[in-house]
Amino acid sequence: MFYDSLFTKVNLQYFCYSLFGLFLYQSFAASYYFYARHIHFEKRRQKLIELQQIDRKEEQIDRKEEQIKLEEEQIKEKRYEDKYLDQYEKMKSTVLSEERLETLKKTILFENTPLGNLIIFYDHLRESFTYYSDNTIPYRFLEIASRHYVVQNNCKSIHIHMPTELSEAEKKMQEKKDKIQEEEKEKKERLEEEKKEGIKDTDTQKKSVFAKLKNYNTGPTKAPNTKTSKSGTNGRGPPQTNIKVSDETDIIVKERANRYSYEGKLANFSFLQKVEKKLINNRYEISFSDFLKMQQTSH
Repeated sequence: MFYDSLFTKVNLQYFCYSLFGLFLYQSFAASYYFYARHIHFEKRRQKLIELQQIDRKEEQIDRKEEQIKLEEEQIKEKRYEDKYLDQYEKMKSTVLSEERLETLKKTILFENTPLGNLIIFYDHLRESFTYYSDNTIPYRFLEIASRHYVVQNNCKSIHIHMPTELSEAEKKMQEKKDKIQEEEKEKKERLEEEKKEGIKDTDTQKKSVFAKLKNYNTGPTKAPNTKTSKSGTNGRGPPQTNIKVSDETDIIVKERANRYSYEGKLANFSFLQKVEKKLINNRYEISFSDFLKMQQTSH
């Protein structure tokens, strides 16, 4: 009985130790599992964060590349002031007949400017480009619109290229300034020569005066006549003339320029052309004798 009770006690202790060991093993395994799972999810989270950062960086790079492309396109894209310039310069200026010039009034152009739309055509009778617009269009934009009109209708002879006109005016102005400078230089040299000649004359007069003083004459000596005559120098050379130079600003005056006539808003422009009654009456006008002949032939 003693051995049986001891055996049961040992078995019970062993069983308890086994349960405790199993519990420890399970708790350790569970903690390791959760720890490993936590590490796994943490790594995945870090990878996701890294991927998101990479995606953001790639998006930023793409945005920068798009911005650079847009800037390059904007740089490549010509300004409105430079539009149609290549085509215009390649065109040849040909003389247009009167009929061709009159038909230009019926040929209109719809132009989109940075400050609004306009309708423009050339009026030969007024020798001016007529335009309609809802906004105030500056002269520099009207120049581009008229240039486009000329390119579209192949009528370069009616248009004045302002850069060429300005360069010619600047050239003439520079030639005029150079001519004035040369004249002033020649005048200054002439005055200096006259001044030198006047100094030489006074030196000879002084020498003659000293020569008279050396004469031992007891009589009263007459003082030399050193009074200035009307055209004299009074021993100091010719009188200096004050040359007044007016400080005028250089203003470039263009001899020719394109004319533009504003006729109103776009709503005021009539797309329907008026029929001239005189032409119709002249076409269908018949004399009384022709009318009688028509009556006789009808009967």
